[in-house]
Amino acid sequence: MWGLKTRRHREPAPAAPTAASTSLLDERVLAEQLAAGSLEASAWAICPVEERARLHAVHADGSRTCWTCSTTTKGDS
Repeated sequence: MWGLKTRRHREPAPAAPTAASTSLLDERVLAEQLAAGSLEASAWAICPVEERARLHAVHADGSRTCWTCSTTTKGDS
């Protein structure tokens, strides 16, 4: 016990930098981008490959693409 050194805690790592300006997206702009196809809605669904709930991109035809494994399921139309 006499020769043991005490361990000191290290200082925490610095936080990741944040955006200088954060603002909410106007709902009208969001609706326009969804309609134009430049933005896709996302929804939680069961991934058929991973067999667990994952976030999916929801396409205009109702198909979904898993953000984790990129599997695309058939749509409604």
